[in-house]
Amino acid sequence: MGFLSNYVVCFVVWMRLNFLASQCPDGWFGYKCQFMCHCDKNSKCDSDGQCPTKCNAGWFGQKCQYEDLATVDGALISTSAGSGSTSWLTDRDVTTCNEDPGLDTITVQWELSFPFTWLRLQAKNASNLELNFVFTTSLNKSYSCIHKRLAKVDTATVDYRFAINETVIQMTVTGPSIEMLCSLYISGGRNVALKQTADQTGTYSEGNIWYRASLAVDGNTNSVFYNKTCSHTTDKLAQSVYPASWTLTLDTVKVINRITIYNRDSFSYRLSRFKLETLDTNNHTVWAFDDPAKVLRVYALNIMQQKPVKTIRISATWNDSYYHFPILTLCEVLVFGDCELGTWGLSCVNPCPAECRNSCQQDKGTCYEDGYLDLPGCKTGEL
Repeated sequence: MGFLSNYVVCFVVWMRLNFLASQCPDGWFGYKCQFMCHCDKNSKCDSDGQCPTKCNAGWFGQKCQYEDLATVDGALISTSAGSGSTSWLTDRDVTTCNEDPGLDTITVQWELSFPFTWLRLQAKNASNLELNFVFTTSLNKSYSCIHKRLAKVDTATVDYRFAINETVIQMTVTGPSIEMLCSLYISGGRNVALKQTADQTGTYSEGNIWYRASLAVDGNTNSVFYNKTCSHTTDKLAQSVYPASWTLTLDTVKVINRITIYNRDSFSYRLSRFKLETLDTNNHTVWAFDDPAKVLRVYALNIMQQKPVKTIRISATWNDSYYHFPILTLCEVLVFGDCELGTWGLSCVNPCPAECRNSCQQDKGTCYEDGYLDLPGCKTGEL
């Protein structure tokens, strides 16, 4: 009877979550409507987040939630074939593959540096790929013997995860299996800030329009303030707090590697000298950034740490010339990261199997296989 009761409870919860997901606005899914669809040609995803064909350009992975650094602005892919096309690597089509028997090198370069966590390769047969990876960091160091873990997703797909403690500006792939490759994806993480709980020190309003804290995590990166998609702290002295702040609380802890902040189009100087902190579950600072008074339209911050984060706080310290106290306006805050070690899935609530030694593949929870590159020499050392 106990088993039957538990089954009924689980079934009712499952039905309730599916009902909530089915009520999401177009372009969103999840039981809190917290995941944004990224389907090809902006087509609609279903209530479970599945796209009718493939992901939109720039996205990949489970339900198209991972940003693809192989296709971001400033990424350049070249091959040993010289002028040969590399579109087959990034067309999101596993059926279009390398057709050059002389291919022996693929290089990805970036104008900006990025934290590097994992990549996905698709091949004609991914069961026993023999590949070597060399990473060049922003400090102009090259590493070719980095702790590597791999997980086979299916017969054509394998994920590689690397332990790199510096931001990367170039990756080179070589090896006997390179001629078998079909697709390359490089994870920039997923935006875990969307529709999370946001608060701020008072809220500005004009008429019946309130510029609430939640507007900074609504998925709209438009920086025009009067499009009414930005958060704004109070302009009332009696309600003001120093410093003016905006706080985001994640539903589950995440490992964060990048944060992007969209400033407003006008009065952008108000964000000058802002402070950003990431905090753990005990409200202890994990990482902090102090802006050096350089006003930008978009701030892109790399975070090189692996401790789980529960809260992100942004504080304005610059006293506005008219109001004489800080005012904080954020048009969008993107927080890129993934589950902490030991959990997997989009909601990060599934525990990794015990045999995985506290780490598993992010989509299905399968164990990673440990390994090293360039054995047995490892002449360049291991990070």
